[in-house]
Amino acid sequence: MSQSHRQTDNQSRRETFIYLIVPLMLTVVTVLLVILIILLLPNRLQVAIIADWMTTLLILCPLTLCGFLFAMIALVSVAFMSRSTTAVRKPIRRLAERTHSLADRVTKTTDSVNNVVVSGSSRFAYWERFLKVFDPPPKDDQSKEDVDV
Repeated sequence: MSQSHRQTDNQSRRETFIYLIVPLMLTVVTVLLVILIILLLPNRLQVAIIADWMTTLLILCPLTLCGFLFAMIALVSVAFMSRSTTAVRKPIRRLAERTHSLADRVTKTTDSVNNVVVSGSSRFAYWERFLKVFDPPPKDDQSKEDVDV
């Protein structure tokens, strides 16, 4: 083997030891120290600490992992909603402008129709009393109700 290849292997072993083996050993030593401390404590305190630890380990850790999944789904959905809002902004503005212009045209048309209807009804107001000649005469009950109103 060449000198540079040996140095690369030694550096790789050193990094593996530093980044993998040392944290693993520290974790194992910490857990063993905690277990030793728990065993030295009184019986009631041992049970309370073990119960808290088991609750954390069996309930809160999975809950946190599931919550992380839901939080990531929410973040991704917010990102997609932001993109879709950006993509849809221009067509929605065009639609709003068209709707506004259509509303203006409808308003103008209904105003002109209203003017024609009002002018037509004012022209026929005189003839309305003559057209009532052909209506059937009201009954007495209806005429009283009409007068009361």
